[in-house]
Amino acid sequence: LEDAVSAIGNEDYKKAHELLQPLVDEGNVAAQTRLGAMYVNGQGVEMDFAKGLGLIMEAANQGYDKAQNIALKIYIDIANTGDTGAMYNTGGLCLKGWGGGQDKTACLEWLERAAKLGHERSGKVLNRIYTKGMYGITPDEEEATYWNDRLAAFAAGLDGEWIGEAPNSMGGPPIKIVFTFETDGNNLDGTILGFGGNKNQLIDGKIDGNDFTFR
Repeated sequence: LEDAVSAIGNEDYKKAHELLQPLVDEGNVAAQTRLGAMYVNGQGVEMDFAKGLGLIMEAANQGYDKAQNIALKIYIDIANTGDTGAMYNTGGLCLKGWGGGQDKTACLEWLERAAKLGHERSGKVLNRIYTKGMYGITPDEEEATYWNDRLAAFAAGLDGEWIGEAPNSMGGPPIKIVFTFETDGNNLDGTILGFGGNKNQLIDGKIDGNDFTFR
């Protein structure tokens, strides 16, 4: 292994690969991590991100902290591109203590970002975490219900009746507003029932991914 590390330092990746592969076959976690990084970066081998990450995760799942640190960093980099699956993995690995044990709030934020973009598994995990108090997080019925409701909303789609509130400019209680949405591809139609019982038609309704706008 030391010879392989020296070969990598000298950018002799062919020799490093020859030295690492037998160790990988024996299940050596340090070798798995080193060779995995070579595949991820295309150093001396044809770049194969999936194979490289797979080797790193194999070592990480055996508790090798260096592999855990690298795996978490890789997932964070992918998550920052907007990939919800990577956000889910980042949040989960973070909560398990990979990467040296980060603030639990920061870990949850990755799951929340993914869930708000419609990632179902993230929503389910958040609901379970707040219901059971997992990972040392205090159970919170309100949070559990919130994420459960978001799951139901994504499953139902945008069509149908939605109820919200708007500030009361007169200083009284919030005004209840009822939205009735009808979707057709990227087009959004429907009505708004608000103050005084007046029903107005939506104008310029558009859907863009998980975002929608109207006036």
